[in-house]
Amino acid sequence: DSHTSSEVLERLKRASVNAYSYGPLTSCTNMSNIGTYCGINYPVPNWVKTNAVQNAITVQATVNFIKNSHQFKASDACISDVRKIFCNVLFPQCDPQRNQVNFNAGNCMNSFSNCPDGAKNLLKNYINCDLLPKGAFKLNDCIKPPNFNLKNCPKAASNVLIPKYLLMNSLIVDTGILGLRSFMQSQANDNRCVQQVLNFMCTDAPFCSQDKTRLLTTATVKGCQSLLTCLQPLTQASIKTNLQCNLFPNSTVSKVFKIPVNTAYVTPNAGTTGKAFTNSPNQLVMTALIALWMLAIN
Repeated sequence: DSHTSSEVLERLKRASVNAYSYGPLTSCTNMSNIGTYCGINYPVPNWVKTNAVQNAITVQATVNFIKNSHQFKASDACISDVRKIFCNVLFPQCDPQRNQVNFNAGNCMNSFSNCPDGAKNLLKNYINCDLLPKGAFKLNDCIKPPNFNLKNCPKAASNVLIPKYLLMNSLIVDTGILGLRSFMQSQANDNRCVQQVLNFMCTDAPFCSQDKTRLLTTATVKGCQSLLTCLQPLTQASIKTNLQCNLFPNSTVSKVFKIPVNTAYVTPNAGTTGKAFTNSPNQLVMTALIALWMLAIN
């Protein structure tokens, strides 16, 4: 009834979660030699550099998977196109003077034209050209996550905002997370442990503060590390290759931002106050896709 609904909404408003900052949304940084594989010689958004090693692994894993899979028989032109579009998507150009980020992905629709049908069908699951950001827009252009009809992760909380340049993350990893689940289960890991790890990957992505000044996360170094301890040793080793816990904020030294739970992606072990009714969020980082493709290669 209306009384019960009002009570639920009121309790959700009072619930809060601890978040930590990656820094200002408008900060840019040089890649130095991290972007060598993609030939990146321009500034990128600060958070992109934070995850540059993982992103570079993503591109290489993707290219190698297509290149080495006998089922595809991909040409050199196909391999080059795949590398180019993934590099452009994962490493957008940052202009601090204009407070802009620029995606050079205008030819997305033709990016896989040189690839065989099997590779095209696979790649289109991860790169949605219709929704891919194109051109230049403000670094602090924050939007509500698109409704991708995700199959493996819960829907984002009602008031979550994400940087526009990260809008493809949830779709990319949601597509790959099913394979990651199968891998962990095949290693005799406890089902509850597997689900906890996947829930973390569904909710560890950064999001905008409500005033659109900072990039926040509820994931921490300690939370990430403690979560993986329930996995079998060999599984831990594989996951840690891609899910680098030290990239998250250190909760012992970082400033805590108490924010409403419905404005955040809430990781399973995030500090919350009040009663939240779900773990909310969707949106994942690249790690599930990276793990899936690296495992496929191996």
